[in-house]
Amino acid sequence: MSLGNAIGYLTAVRVPARRQVPLAYSLHYFPWVGAAVGSLSILAFLVANRFLPNALCCLIAVLFPQFLAGWDPWRGVAERIQGHRNFPGHGFRAGFRLDARGFTALGALLAVKWVALMTLPLDWQTRAVFIYPILGYCARTAAFLLSPVKGVAKTPLLARRRVRAGFLSGFLVFLVFQFPARVALPMTLLAAGAVWGMVRRQNRLMRGLTLQTASSASELAEVIVLAFLAFAAPFAA
Repeated sequence: MSLGNAIGYLTAVRVPARRQVPLAYSLHYFPWVGAAVGSLSILAFLVANRFLPNALCCLIAVLFPQFLAGWDPWRGVAERIQGHRNFPGHGFRAGFRLDARGFTALGALLAVKWVALMTLPLDWQTRAVFIYPILGYCARTAAFLLSPVKGVAKTPLLARRRVRAGFLSGFLVFLVFQFPARVALPMTLLAAGAVWGMVRRQNRLMRGLTLQTASSASELAEVIVLAFLAFAAPFAA
């Protein structure tokens, strides 16, 4: 079924793919998977906060969504940084190994997210831990919507599911208004503009969406959201 394809593609739960159902027909489930990851992340953060120092809880909040995703977003970023370019519709590069550039990029991602979370007030931390993975999945959904559909017949059902995916992603983006509007609006516009620009550029270069670009879109959105919140928190108090 379409939901199984979305879960198998986006998470560490390896649901056997139904090849007769193209991934494009599962796109409307991507935001729901993101909402589930965000919900599990905030649950893990709140439980950890009862027993562990806040700095360690923030580290868990950064690593846990990656764990749920099978570390695929970070792998996609590392492959892109190391210059590996798979073709649209293909999986990750076989036999991939991290080199110094990959370690540096992933270390920087981890550091920015971790430090940004630690600098937030506790009430902002809990909201950020909930929404940032969801916005990352919304960014990945947007990357698919901004990219040409290849190898799949353009049917009315596919069109309806793409519209549904866009509507659900837009609906979840309104979670940013858990923060003050003067923070939420520029943060959302900055993240959306950065993701749009990166995806459009990569589409021109690769003539379609790759796993590396989709992963980079989600990580770019998450980093911008957390870094912007850390920057804005002292002024919004």
